[in-house]
Parts: sequence; structure tokens; C-alpha cells
Amino acid sequence: MALDFLTLGIPVVFTLAIVYGALETASPIKNKKSNALISVIIALFVATYEPAVSFINGVLPYAIALFVVVFFLGFLKKTFGSDKKGKKDSTGLFLSLGLILIFLAYQQGGGGVLDLGFSSEMITTAGIVIVLIILYTAYKMDKEK
Repeated sequence: MALDFLTLGIPVVFTLAIVYGALETASPIKNKKSNALISVIIALFVATYEPAVSFINGVLPYAIALFVVVFFLGFLKKTFGSDKKGKKDSTGLFLSLGLILIFLAYQQGGGGVLDLGFSSEMITTAGIVIVLIILYTAYKMDKEK
């Protein structure tokens, strides 16, 4: 296996980020320098174990897609989450979720460049769930008035 940045460096950086983030979140050790040192050591150990590097290289595209979706939804929640009075306005969030659903349906229909592997039943179910969530939110907002 060639020791270049894509095959070895990215799994090391990914492992370093995950371990450091977990140590900072759980904070079993309060010293940030110790957390960084532990993260570097674990990342280098992972780099020496070839099956782990192969696994990370195989899983990394899906992990990146998951993180992009999670951060995008967090961005939408922060952007459209509540107004200045503290009341929640979910219109923009649900509009964005609907656009994402339309994008996924378009991709599944062969119109896009991505092959996401979603079945039409899965997209239909997701659409029904989003519609039910919208109706429930409208019901809750109507009760608050």
C-alpha cells in the first residue's frame, strides 16, 4: 500500500478529530494538552493497523455525508429556529426539508449525478413523515395562539 496522504493521512486526521472531540466532550481529563497527546497517540496507532485504515477509508465517504447533513440541519435549525420573542417558527426548516426531499427524489429518479440507493418506498415514507410533522407543528402552533 502506498503511503501517501489520501490513504494514510486522512484516516489519521479523521481518527485524531474523532478522538479529540470525544475527549473534549466527555472531558475525563481536564487538560487540553493531555487530550491532544492522547488523540495523537491513538491516531498513530490506528495508522499502523492496516485493516483499520482500510475500514476508515471505506466508511469515510458515508461519514462525511452524515456530518454534512447533520451540520446542514443544525444550520437550518439555528437560522429558522425561533424569532426574537422566543416563539418557534418552523416554516423555513420544513421548507428546507421539503426541498431536500425533492432533491433526493430527483436523484433517485435518475435525473441527478448521485446514486444514493434510496428506494421509492423510502422516499415516499420520508415524505409522509415530513407532512405529518408539518401538520403536528401547525397544530401545536395553533394551540399556542
